[in-house]
Amino acid sequence: MPSSTRRVVTGAALALPLALSPASLAIAPASAAPTRSVTAAPAGDPVPTPTMKRPPLRWSQYVAQKPTWSAKLCTPDIAAGLKDIPKKQRPVIECARIRTPLDWGDLSKGSMVLQLTRTVRPKAVRRAVRAPRARGLFVNPGGPGGPAGLLVAPVALTKPMLRTTHDIVAVDPRGTGGSTPLPCRPYMDPIPDLRVTTRAARAKVQAAYRTFAQTCVAEHRSVLRHITTANTVHDHDLARRVLGYPQADWFGISGGSWMGAYYARLHPRTVGRVVVDANTDFSSDWRTSFHDFPMGFQRRYDRQFLPWAARHHREYKLGTTAAAVRASVERVRAAAGAGKVPGLTPNTLDLVVFQLLYADETLPALATQIGKTATALRTGRRPTAFRMPEGMNPVPGGSVAPAVPKMALVTVRQSIICNDGPFTRTPASFEKEILDLGRRFPNFGYISGMIVAPCAYWKVPVDKKVQIAGVPMPRMLMLQNQLDPATPIEGAKRAHAAVRNTRMITVKGAGAHGAFLAAPPTSCVAKHTMAYLQQGVFPTRDLECTGTPLPGDTKVYEYTAG
Repeated sequence: MPSSTRRVVTGAALALPLALSPASLAIAPASAAPTRSVTAAPAGDPVPTPTMKRPPLRWSQYVAQKPTWSAKLCTPDIAAGLKDIPKKQRPVIECARIRTPLDWGDLSKGSMVLQLTRTVRPKAVRRAVRAPRARGLFVNPGGPGGPAGLLVAPVALTKPMLRTTHDIVAVDPRGTGGSTPLPCRPYMDPIPDLRVTTRAARAKVQAAYRTFAQTCVAEHRSVLRHITTANTVHDHDLARRVLGYPQADWFGISGGSWMGAYYARLHPRTVGRVVVDANTDFSSDWRTSFHDFPMGFQRRYDRQFLPWAARHHREYKLGTTAAAVRASVERVRAAAGAGKVPGLTPNTLDLVVFQLLYADETLPALATQIGKTATALRTGRRPTAFRMPEGMNPVPGGSVAPAVPKMALVTVRQSIICNDGPFTRTPASFEKEILDLGRRFPNFGYISGMIVAPCAYWKVPVDKKVQIAGVPMPRMLMLQNQLDPATPIEGAKRAHAAVRNTRMITVKGAGAHGAFLAAPPTSCVAKHTMAYLQQGVFPTRDLECTGTPLPGDTKVYEYTAG
């Protein structure tokens, strides 16, 4: 795979009604009554906010929309991700906008805009396969709240054979990406080191959670209650209908596995072949999934990164044993806390490690940067400014708020996590859990608070939880790396056990977040996944594959429990 293609893939990974029932509408025939078509937000128009005064649309008008497709409507990130791809390999990607009901139970409340992204199949491909009408493969990168359009190019580039049978389609979830944006200023670090847990430090952290949540809810209160996975899934099925696909095949990573399970549950007749990768525990709730989060990252760090860096001490100068590498990282962290490393705080270092553990190919960037700083400290030289690795995504907890698209991602992620179903929301319960996770998993336990704890102050009515466990469901193929840090295999196994009509492919010795788009690819995973998506061949039993070596290694070092 060309290095430019790998960068696109890594960037995508770095990245969670009664009056008018969508489940019934999704399978209902088109309205017999003639109606005018609706084109949402033509090229050049600003993306409207959901509160703009517009006459409410009828359902017949929603399904009769005629999207206008243009590459000019795509978000700048999509073009930026393709600029290094050779022109002959570059897929043709175009975008459009449609409207969707703000409230699926009450159309009088108005609409939101959804951004659609798709690949365009070359005429030569259409002639070669003699299939003028492809299936639609809807893709989602997770988050939850990640802009889905950014995943279209990586799927098209890494799995080009899919384009002989499928259009690759993405719908940016309501509130994020090119859809109607809902930006909130994210949670900002009140202290430079979350491992400091004095009473005064905890009070500052809780105040930051409260300020973020209350300010965001106050700004978007009337809309936030409608930012849920169920509503996002209904949006996708509307897009499927508008685009004319009888069924929507699905490929979702991480939080996209949660969405895929909801799609299968709420639209069983119009969902097609479902592949869910890097699985959340979609049979439970978000708090349960994120409870496993620090454990997964700590395990990947302890069992893969530290031994790997030790095997390559000659290159990175971090130590010849896992314990020595750990000590080197902790010395850099302590120096950052003492102000001895320009541009670095303890929290920032933790977040850099956290981000770069998502993919195998980013491990050298992590080891190189920490190794340079550790060497300078060891030899008595003043470290140079800590350089953030190329392509690192902004995350909540920094000292500077990111741009509007990133802020909207944070808003939607928080809304989905807090709104998808009730769970204990008292500040004390979150604080107790985070302190316990921090003690058990010191590198990553405290980070989890930035993701879940603001729900204690999220005063938005929540949706009734969608029941997944024990309910008849369409087939779903689950892909799971054994040492996935963000969605640990324990949660995937729980979901697999709770949903009967699933098969799971486990990739032994693999630790990246996601198996299907892994770089380098695992042929075993590709073989079975492509057979299912393209021919409908569903495995008759669970399978095991072996991963690929980490950068610079010549073999796979398999993980064993204990």
